[in-house]
Parts: sequence; structure tokens; C-alpha cells
Amino acid sequence: MMNKKLLFINIVLLAFILNSCGAFQKPAVGPEDQIILVADSSDYVVLKSVLDSTFEKIIYTPQPEKLFYFRRIPVGQFSNYQNRKNILIVAPLYSESSTSKYLQSVIDTAVKREVMHDSVAVITKYNLWARDQLVMVLTAPTMKKLELDIAKNSDNLLYLFQKISDKRLYETLYSSEFERKNIEGEFLKDYGWVIYVQADYKVAINDSLNHFVWLRRAPNSSMERWIFVYWINNASPAYLNAD
Repeated sequence: MMNKKLLFINIVLLAFILNSCGAFQKPAVGPEDQIILVADSSDYVVLKSVLDSTFEKIIYTPQPEKLFYFRRIPVGQFSNYQNRKNILIVAPLYSESSTSKYLQSVIDTAVKREVMHDSVAVITKYNLWARDQLVMVLTAPTMKKLELDIAKNSDNLLYLFQKISDKRLYETLYSSEFERKNIEGEFLKDYGWVIYVQADYKVAINDSLNHFVWLRRAPNSSMERWIFVYWINNASPAYLNAD
């Protein structure tokens, strides 16, 4: 649970709405693990350590990889990135930075009061400029308070980006639009079993004699993936034992 003084709120920001695209939205674009970070360079120097430890956590797959990585941009370039999947805007509410002035221009007066009264630290908005997009604003009365708030709520902040990323991935992986139904149908007709085949997988080996199928994606690249399938005719659950 978060400190009750620090609330996540999903609000309508007038200037955001005026700049959004209306009822029909194209899907958000960009790498799934990239967060567009809108922050002034001077603010980023101060906040880099806490932002990195919050969002750029290392996982092992088995090689070490970051859950997310930042692409920092100045607020003057923001309009070129408003269709990205993950957007994070960070600045103290009242400072001389360009990002702070931008926040002052788009955040509702009532919300500004809440920020200054230490009741709001995080503003989230979904599907603002693109479908399945998360825009998050982190702000506070002072730089020091902002840094502390990010550190205290790091797990919750990361979770919000992970949750929408998982949603996008699930919809991509299990969407009929990205499915090789012809290959799935051949396996079902010839062998009597079904496997979901993504659109970018191809059959490398289909060996009916030895009951072996090799599905391959992005061969000879850093994103190469394999799926091996071996089956037993007339198999029984009794085969699934400790041996």
C-alpha cells in the first residue's frame, strides 16, 4: 500500500485533451521496453539515480536485461514522441526548468493545489494520444521531495508500466491478426494437436517420421527464438511421472 498522502490519480488535463486525437486512436508505437522520459538535463542529473533504480531494474533471461530503459528528450521535442507507448514526465511543479513550466501549463489548478499540499505525487493518463499508452507525470513541490516520493513508491511506479506492457504483449501474442492459422491447421490435421503460432514464426523442420517440429523466429539475429515440439501418439497422462 502507498502512503495515503501520495495518491495515484487518473485525471483529465485540459491542455492534454485539447491536443489528443479524438475518439479514434492508432495504437501506441515504439519499443515495448522503452520509456520516453521528458525531463530537463539539469533535473535528470539530480534524479537519474532514483529513476534508474526504479525503472531500469535488471532481470536475467538468462542474460541480464533491463525491464525498461530511458530515452530522455527535452520538452521542446515532446510533440514528436506523443504516440509512444510509455511516457514519463518528471519535474518539480514550480521551478525554472522548461519541463516544470510545461507542467504548470497543462495541470489543472485544483490538482496543483493538491501537489503543493503534498496530497498528489503521481498523475497517470491512459490512451491519451494513442491506444494502449500510459502517460505518467511525477511531480512535487521541491526537487528533494520529488526524489523521495519516487524512491518510496518505486514498486508501484514500475508496476503501472509493467501492467500495461503485459496487456499489450498479451494482445499481440494472442491476437488472431498476428496468428499463423494455416500452420496451426496443418499440425491439427496431420498430427492431432494444436499450438499457437505467432505471425513471425516459420517452420524450420517438420519431421513426421520422428515426431519433431521446429518453429523458428528471426533467424540469425539477436532476436532469434526457437520452439521445439515432440509428441507421442496415443499418449497417456501416466507418462508424466518423476522419470
